[in-house]
Amino acid sequence: MPADAKCRLDEIHAAISRYFGGQLCLAPMAAMSPSKILDLGAVTVYRAIQAATQFPEAEVHALDISPLPDRILPSNIHFHLADLSQELNFEPETFDIVHSRFVMCHVLNGKEVIERVARLVRPGGLLLMEDIDISNMVTTGGPAVGQVVSIMMQWMRAHGGDGEIGRKLEGIIASLRFFEDVHVTRITVPFSGTGPNAANNELGLAWNFMAGDVGTLLAGQGVTTDTMEQCRKELRQSGCEAIIYFTWARRIEI
Repeated sequence: MPADAKCRLDEIHAAISRYFGGQLCLAPMAAMSPSKILDLGAVTVYRAIQAATQFPEAEVHALDISPLPDRILPSNIHFHLADLSQELNFEPETFDIVHSRFVMCHVLNGKEVIERVARLVRPGGLLLMEDIDISNMVTTGGPAVGQVVSIMMQWMRAHGGDGEIGRKLEGIIASLRFFEDVHVTRITVPFSGTGPNAANNELGLAWNFMAGDVGTLLAGQGVTTDTMEQCRKELRQSGCEAIIYFTWARRIEI
Protein backbone atom coordinates (compact mmCIF):
# COMPACT_ATOMS: atom_id res chain seq x y z
CA MET A 1 0.00 0.00 0.00
CA PRO A 2 1.41 3.45 -0.91
CA ALA A 3 2.59 5.66 1.94
CA ASP A 4 -0.01 8.35 1.19
CA ALA A 5 -2.81 5.76 1.38
CA LYS A 6 -1.51 4.65 4.78
CA CYS A 7 -1.56 8.27 5.96
CA ARG A 8 -5.20 8.53 4.89
CA LEU A 9 -6.00 5.34 6.78
CA ASP A 10 -4.36 6.90 9.84
CA GLU A 11 -6.70 9.88 9.50
CA ILE A 12 -9.75 7.61 9.25
CA HIS A 13 -8.76 5.75 12.41
CA ALA A 14 -7.98 9.05 14.16
CA ALA A 15 -11.44 10.36 13.20
CA ILE A 16 -13.05 7.20 14.60
CA SER A 17 -11.09 7.59 17.83
CA ARG A 18 -12.32 11.18 18.15
CA TYR A 19 -15.85 9.95 17.49
CA PHE A 20 -15.40 7.53 20.41
CA GLY A 21 -14.15 10.29 22.68
CA GLY A 22 -10.51 9.23 22.42
CA GLN A 23 -11.21 5.56 23.06
CA LEU A 24 -10.15 2.71 20.79
CA CYS A 25 -13.67 1.37 20.38
CA LEU A 26 -17.15 1.22 21.90
CA ALA A 27 -16.57 -2.00 23.86
CA PRO A 28 -15.72 -1.77 27.60
CA MET A 29 -12.04 -2.60 27.17
CA ALA A 30 -10.74 -0.51 30.07
CA ALA A 31 -12.96 -2.27 32.60
CA MET A 32 -11.23 -5.61 32.00
CA SER A 33 -7.55 -4.50 32.16
CA PRO A 34 -6.46 -6.70 29.22
CA SER A 35 -3.08 -8.39 29.28
CA LYS A 36 -2.99 -9.62 25.65
CA ILE A 37 -4.55 -7.87 22.66
CA LEU A 38 -4.56 -8.96 19.01
CA ASP A 39 -5.06 -6.34 16.27
CA LEU A 40 -5.86 -7.96 12.92
CA GLY A 41 -4.95 -6.23 9.68
CA ALA A 42 -2.81 -3.65 11.42
CA VAL A 43 -1.66 -1.94 8.15
CA THR A 44 -0.49 1.38 9.63
CA VAL A 45 -0.42 0.02 13.25
CA TYR A 46 -2.29 3.18 14.32
CA ARG A 47 -4.80 1.14 16.34
CA ALA A 48 -2.08 -1.06 17.80
CA ILE A 49 -0.14 2.01 18.95
CA GLN A 50 -3.29 3.41 20.54
CA ALA A 51 -3.98 0.11 22.32
CA ALA A 52 -0.36 -0.20 23.48
CA THR A 53 -0.44 3.35 24.85
CA GLN A 54 -3.81 2.95 26.54
CA PHE A 55 -2.78 -0.40 28.08
CA PRO A 56 1.00 -0.17 28.70
CA GLU A 57 1.03 -3.37 30.76
CA ALA A 58 -0.54 -5.41 27.95
CA GLU A 59 1.15 -7.33 25.13
CA VAL A 60 -0.26 -5.96 21.89
CA HIS A 61 0.16 -8.26 18.91
CA ALA A 62 -0.32 -6.52 15.55
CA LEU A 63 -0.77 -8.68 12.47
CA ASP A 64 -0.78 -7.79 8.78
CA ILE A 65 0.05 -9.30 5.40
CA SER A 66 2.30 -6.30 4.59
CA PRO A 67 5.52 -5.26 6.34
CA LEU A 68 5.43 -2.59 9.01
CA PRO A 69 5.57 1.07 7.97
CA ASP A 70 8.62 3.01 9.10
CA ARG A 71 7.47 4.42 12.42
CA ILE A 72 8.46 4.27 16.07
CA LEU A 73 6.48 1.69 18.06
CA PRO A 74 5.88 1.28 21.79
CA SER A 75 7.95 -1.52 23.29
CA ASN A 76 4.87 -3.62 24.12
CA ILE A 77 3.88 -4.07 20.46
CA HIS A 78 4.81 -7.35 18.77
CA PHE A 79 4.35 -7.42 14.98
CA HIS A 80 3.53 -10.58 13.01
CA LEU A 81 3.70 -10.83 9.22
CA ALA A 82 0.84 -13.20 8.40
CA ASP A 83 -2.02 -13.90 6.01
CA LEU A 84 -5.45 -13.94 7.65
CA SER A 85 -6.76 -16.38 5.07
CA GLN A 86 -4.39 -18.98 6.56
CA GLU A 87 -4.24 -20.53 10.02
CA LEU A 88 -2.54 -18.23 12.51
CA ASN A 89 0.25 -19.34 14.80
CA PHE A 90 -1.62 -18.71 18.07
CA GLU A 91 -3.17 -21.14 20.52
CA PRO A 92 -6.95 -20.96 21.04
CA GLU A 93 -8.19 -18.73 23.88
CA THR A 94 -4.96 -16.70 23.94
CA PHE A 95 -6.21 -13.11 23.87
CA ASP A 96 -8.35 -10.91 26.08
CA ILE A 97 -9.28 -8.82 23.05
CA VAL A 98 -9.28 -9.59 19.32
CA HIS A 99 -9.92 -6.50 17.19
CA SER A 100 -10.46 -5.99 13.46
CA ARG A 101 -11.50 -2.85 11.57
CA PHE A 102 -12.23 -2.59 7.81
CA VAL A 103 -10.37 -5.85 7.20
CA MET A 104 -12.91 -8.67 6.85
CA CYS A 105 -14.49 -6.97 3.81
CA HIS A 106 -11.21 -7.55 1.95
CA VAL A 107 -9.96 -10.95 3.11
CA LEU A 108 -10.71 -14.21 1.33
CA ASN A 109 -13.78 -15.85 2.90
CA GLY A 110 -14.24 -13.28 5.66
CA LYS A 111 -16.95 -15.30 7.41
CA GLU A 112 -14.60 -18.26 7.84
CA VAL A 113 -11.80 -15.98 9.04
CA ILE A 114 -14.09 -14.46 11.68
CA GLU A 115 -15.12 -17.91 12.88
CA ARG A 116 -11.45 -18.92 13.13
CA VAL A 117 -10.10 -15.82 14.90
CA ALA A 118 -13.07 -15.81 17.31
CA ARG A 119 -11.61 -18.95 18.87
CA LEU A 120 -8.50 -16.97 19.84
CA VAL A 121 -10.60 -15.01 22.38
CA ARG A 122 -10.40 -16.37 25.91
CA PRO A 123 -13.59 -16.96 27.94
CA GLY A 124 -14.71 -13.58 29.26
CA GLY A 125 -12.74 -11.77 26.54
CA LEU A 126 -13.99 -9.48 23.81
CA LEU A 127 -14.29 -9.92 20.06
CA LEU A 128 -14.46 -6.58 18.21
CA MET A 129 -15.40 -6.68 14.54
CA GLU A 130 -15.87 -3.33 12.79
CA ASP A 131 -16.60 -3.15 9.08
CA ILE A 132 -18.44 -1.47 6.23
CA ASP A 133 -21.49 -1.84 4.05
CA ILE A 134 -20.89 0.20 0.90
CA SER A 135 -23.97 -1.09 -0.96
CA ASN A 136 -25.93 1.90 0.38
CA MET A 137 -23.72 4.16 -1.74
CA VAL A 138 -25.27 2.75 -4.94
CA THR A 139 -28.72 4.06 -3.99
CA THR A 140 -27.71 7.26 -2.18
CA GLY A 141 -24.97 8.43 -4.55
CA GLY A 142 -25.10 9.82 -8.06
CA PRO A 143 -24.73 7.78 -11.27
CA ALA A 144 -20.92 7.82 -11.29
CA VAL A 145 -20.78 6.80 -7.62
CA GLY A 146 -23.23 3.99 -8.34
CA GLN A 147 -21.13 2.76 -11.26
CA VAL A 148 -17.83 2.92 -9.36
CA VAL A 149 -19.18 1.27 -6.20
CA SER A 150 -20.89 -1.50 -8.18
CA ILE A 151 -17.61 -2.26 -9.96
CA MET A 152 -15.77 -2.07 -6.64
CA MET A 153 -18.13 -4.61 -5.07
CA GLN A 154 -17.77 -6.92 -8.07
CA TRP A 155 -13.98 -6.66 -7.79
CA MET A 156 -14.14 -7.45 -4.07
CA ARG A 157 -16.36 -10.51 -4.67
CA ALA A 158 -14.01 -11.74 -7.40
CA HIS A 159 -11.17 -11.63 -4.86
CA GLY A 160 -13.16 -13.33 -2.10
CA GLY A 161 -14.15 -10.13 -0.29
CA ASP A 162 -17.54 -8.73 0.67
CA GLY A 163 -18.38 -5.03 0.57
CA GLU A 164 -21.54 -5.69 2.61
CA ILE A 165 -20.02 -7.78 5.40
CA GLY A 166 -20.54 -5.06 8.04
CA ARG A 167 -24.29 -5.73 8.32
CA LYS A 168 -23.61 -9.48 8.48
CA LEU A 169 -21.24 -9.37 11.46
CA GLU A 170 -23.93 -9.71 14.11
CA GLY A 171 -25.35 -12.87 12.52
CA ILE A 172 -21.91 -14.41 12.00
CA ILE A 173 -20.88 -13.87 15.63
CA ALA A 174 -24.26 -14.98 17.02
CA SER A 175 -24.09 -18.20 14.96
CA LEU A 176 -20.91 -19.24 16.80
CA ARG A 177 -22.98 -19.71 19.99
CA PHE A 178 -20.05 -19.11 22.33
CA PHE A 179 -20.48 -15.35 22.50
CA GLU A 180 -23.15 -13.50 24.45
CA ASP A 181 -24.81 -10.11 24.13
CA VAL A 182 -23.73 -9.18 20.61
CA HIS A 183 -23.71 -5.36 20.51
CA VAL A 184 -24.08 -3.46 17.24
CA THR A 185 -23.73 0.27 16.61
CA ARG A 186 -24.69 1.35 13.09
CA ILE A 187 -23.21 4.66 11.99
CA THR A 188 -24.19 6.43 8.77
CA VAL A 189 -21.27 8.18 7.12
CA PRO A 190 -22.12 11.15 4.83
CA PHE A 191 -19.25 11.65 2.39
CA SER A 192 -20.19 15.26 1.68
CA GLY A 193 -19.75 16.17 5.35
CA THR A 194 -23.05 18.06 5.30
CA GLY A 195 -25.25 15.74 7.36
CA PRO A 196 -27.05 16.74 10.58
CA ASN A 197 -24.43 15.17 12.88
CA ALA A 198 -21.03 16.91 13.08
CA ALA A 199 -19.19 13.80 14.35
CA ASN A 200 -20.57 11.68 11.51
CA ASN A 201 -19.62 14.40 9.04
CA GLU A 202 -16.02 14.23 10.24
CA LEU A 203 -15.97 10.48 9.60
CA GLY A 204 -17.37 10.99 6.12
CA LEU A 205 -14.84 13.64 5.18
CA ALA A 206 -11.97 11.51 6.49
CA TRP A 207 -13.13 8.51 4.50
CA ASN A 208 -13.69 10.62 1.37
CA PHE A 209 -9.94 11.05 1.10
CA MET A 210 -9.69 7.38 0.03
CA ALA A 211 -11.59 8.02 -3.23
CA GLY A 212 -8.37 8.59 -5.16
CA ASP A 213 -6.98 5.24 -4.05
CA VAL A 214 -10.17 3.49 -5.21
CA GLY A 215 -9.75 5.09 -8.64
CA THR A 216 -6.20 3.74 -8.90
CA LEU A 217 -7.37 0.29 -7.84
CA LEU A 218 -10.22 0.16 -10.38
CA ALA A 219 -8.36 1.69 -13.33
CA GLY A 220 -7.92 -1.81 -14.76
CA GLN A 221 -11.60 -2.64 -14.26
CA GLY A 222 -12.97 -0.18 -16.80
CA VAL A 223 -13.29 2.88 -14.55
CA THR A 224 -12.04 5.84 -16.55
CA THR A 225 -10.35 8.94 -15.18
CA ASP A 226 -13.39 11.01 -16.16
CA THR A 227 -15.78 8.64 -14.36
CA MET A 228 -13.63 8.73 -11.24
CA GLU A 229 -13.46 12.51 -11.29
CA GLN A 230 -17.25 12.70 -11.61
CA CYS A 231 -17.52 10.20 -8.73
CA ARG A 232 -15.40 12.46 -6.52
CA LYS A 233 -17.60 15.45 -7.38
CA GLU A 234 -20.75 13.50 -6.51
CA LEU A 235 -19.25 12.39 -3.20
CA ARG A 236 -18.72 16.03 -2.27
CA GLN A 237 -22.08 17.30 -3.50
CA SER A 238 -24.69 14.58 -3.05
CA GLY A 239 -26.21 12.86 -0.06
CA CYS A 240 -24.10 9.77 -0.67
CA GLU A 241 -23.74 7.65 2.48
CA ALA A 242 -22.02 4.44 3.53
CA ILE A 243 -22.62 2.56 6.77
CA ILE A 244 -20.11 1.36 9.35
CA TYR A 245 -21.06 -1.40 11.77
CA PHE A 246 -19.19 -1.47 15.08
CA THR A 247 -19.89 -4.91 16.53
CA TRP A 248 -18.60 -6.49 19.71
CA ALA A 249 -19.41 -9.45 21.94
CA ARG A 250 -18.08 -11.15 25.04
CA ARG A 251 -17.05 -14.78 24.96
CA ILE A 252 -19.08 -16.91 27.34
CA GLU A 253 -17.25 -17.95 30.50
CA ILE A 254 -17.46 -21.63 31.32
